[in-house]
Amino acid sequence: MKLKQITEVRYITRDWDRSTVKRVVKKLTNGKFVRKNSGPNTFYYNVPDIEYALDNLNVQFGEPATKGHYRTSQGDAAYYIWVVSGWKFKLSAMDMKLEVWPSGDISDKHNHFRDRYDR
Repeated sequence: MKLKQITEVRYITRDWDRSTVKRVVKKLTNGKFVRKNSGPNTFYYNVPDIEYALDNLNVQFGEPATKGHYRTSQGDAAYYIWVVSGWKFKLSAMDMKLEVWPSGDISDKHNHFRDRYDR
């Protein structure tokens, strides 16, 4: 299957709402939503094919903002994180899971941490 960008995603500039995030993840990864682990703003997906998901996320969002790995009893577990439109996408290769949660707003208008300590 040839990889291509989702046009509805490419032209969204504002923060995504929850339904947009769910639709995007479903199209890019063929992931299955895990309802029992997911909360109001954090979503978990079981991803059937990590290579397919990784390729599609790279095509859609570019290179990951963060790459890393950690040791487990089964070996190295790699993970990739993208930050897109107010959301973080973390793909864990060994667990075959995708976790999505709000990244927060780094603009001055909404940065409450800066407002509190700059006075």
